[in-house]
Amino acid sequence: MNPIEKYFTAERWWCTGGMALGFLATAVALYCLLKIKQPYYNGLAWVLLVLGLFFFIICIGVFLRSPKDVARVHAVIEHDAAQLKQEELPRMERVMRTFKVIMVAEVSLLVLSVVMIWFVPVPPVWKGAFVGVLIMATLLLAFDYLADKRGAEYLEFLKAQVPV
Repeated sequence: MNPIEKYFTAERWWCTGGMALGFLATAVALYCLLKIKQPYYNGLAWVLLVLGLFFFIICIGVFLRSPKDVARVHAVIEHDAAQLKQEELPRMERVMRTFKVIMVAEVSLLVLSVVMIWFVPVPPVWKGAFVGVLIMATLLLAFDYLADKRGAEYLEFLKAQVPV
């Protein structure tokens, strides 16, 4: 498998898992809201619902867009490799910068949630919300860290394809 297909196939596989996790978070949230109905679980549920749906939607977008991206990048390499320098390389560099910003935000949310759960007396609804943040930020950080690693490898491939 060439590096283009390898990168976008991995994106699709990971997004399939992300969709499953987003769906699971949404299902747990709805169960908490509709069946358990206690303040702690309501706080947990709203965070799982919002971030689970967000994760689900992002993963659907990447999953659906990836085959088109493979075809687009192959076409650029076959017909005008210099165009990589104008389109795909800058796009991927933006993606990599965005990953760095997102991961800093996720680590910040992890730290905030740990502090709020263990060191600040908050009502049960807020404790549940911060537990939800802790769960989702951990999952999202793991997914983004691995996506960053895949993206770095793909970016190096692209840089090697750009004519000097």
